[in-house]
Amino acid sequence: MAKCAGYWQCFLRLSLLALLIHVAAWGDPVIAVSISAVTQLAEPSTNGSFTLTRTGDTSAELVVLYTVGGTAIAGVDYTALTGTVTFAATEATATVTIAVLDDDLAEDPETIIVTLTADAAYTLGTPSNSTLTLTGDDSGSLW
Repeated sequence: MAKCAGYWQCFLRLSLLALLIHVAAWGDPVIAVSISAVTQLAEPSTNGSFTLTRTGDTSAELVVLYTVGGTAIAGVDYTALTGTVTFAATEATATVTIAVLDDDLAEDPETIIVTLTADAAYTLGTPSNSTLTLTGDDSGSLW
């Protein structure tokens, strides 16, 4: 490195060097994603929803992956989900809506569990999964 011509030139060079070291050491800003159940489902037409929250850098669009499990059946009890949700640039929250499908079966309450899937674009926050309960509106004996 060449000799500094004055105090401010040395200060600026050292500041720039410190910034470059910081960026190299820490890499990209950390984005953490978590999920929570917001609205429970009920037949015949009360849809449910999950809210995903991201912290950290929100300047760019972010696609988050998830899997769906539980005792409720996609295509029978609710409309099948895509497995991805997109955060718009600058948005800290995104919603996954679960559209209930009414049936004529007397059933015990069923669950829909959404679990966030790890990806290089983000880290999993806490919690990384959440459960909704689907309550039926049909009466009668299950057996």
